[in-house]
Amino acid sequence: MKRSLLLVVLSWGLMCGAQINFRFADSTAQWHVWEHGHNVDNIHIYSVKGDTVIGGLNYQIIGDPRWNSFFHRDSLNHIYMLDWAQPLVFDFSKQAGDTIRDLNLSLCGIVDSVDSVLIGHYRKRMFVFWGDYCSSDGIIDVWVDGIGSMSGNTLFPYPPPFGQQDPTIFELVCFSENNQTIYHHPNRDCFGNPIPTGISEIRNSQSAIRIAPNPATTNITLQLQQTHATSTTFQLFDITGRMILQKPLTETTNRIELSGVSKGMYLYNVVSDKERLGAGKLIVEQ
Repeated sequence: MKRSLLLVVLSWGLMCGAQINFRFADSTAQWHVWEHGHNVDNIHIYSVKGDTVIGGLNYQIIGDPRWNSFFHRDSLNHIYMLDWAQPLVFDFSKQAGDTIRDLNLSLCGIVDSVDSVLIGHYRKRMFVFWGDYCSSDGIIDVWVDGIGSMSGNTLFPYPPPFGQQDPTIFELVCFSENNQTIYHHPNRDCFGNPIPTGISEIRNSQSAIRIAPNPATTNITLQLQQTHATSTTFQLFDITGRMILQKPLTETTNRIELSGVSKGMYLYNVVSDKERLGAGKLIVEQ
């Protein structure tokens, strides 16, 4: 009886210990992050380089050929990066409505919603708004556990300063595990180049269409500068690249219902035969 009880206690202790993994990502993870903006067009490739112990604490080493950073996940699902202040960079313990105040001294985050997304396996996904007063009026970022920020610099989820002209933008274009790409940007290859689709880009395409409101709730109005002789289509993709909505555009002003679209951030294309009239991001706040 005593031996059976001891085995139960030891098994329970081992299971509890196994649940606490100090690593931020899978040991085979690799990120391709596209940095672009005013006079900037770079691709950064980050990968996991192993584990280490610093000051008695286990860290996962992640970096590129120029530098390494050291990340640690604690038992509360906080992700820290080793620095002089041991800053918290992600907090996957938060739920909808929670605030995140200590990621940046000048900004405050509020978790708008939480769900799960299938990228290799199901992962927790958080939609975080950044603003001056912990409101949902700021810049949205999307966090996925084990990956990081989907819409910002993956390992450093700080948005650009408000009002900054031509800010540098970071976008995750590819994420892989076990040498298999399990996330791919719908419009870019792993080096930030447009994906060849047989559709040519119209110069100054962003001025060819207008979408309002953005953020949207139940519907949007899409305006074209002119009608086209060939068929024109609006396409909406989620952040995993899956098309969730496609609607033909027959007028210069078109109303598109979003009643079946969940809250979150999406990418859209407007294409006409062999030409892309416009592309961008759409935020839905249902």
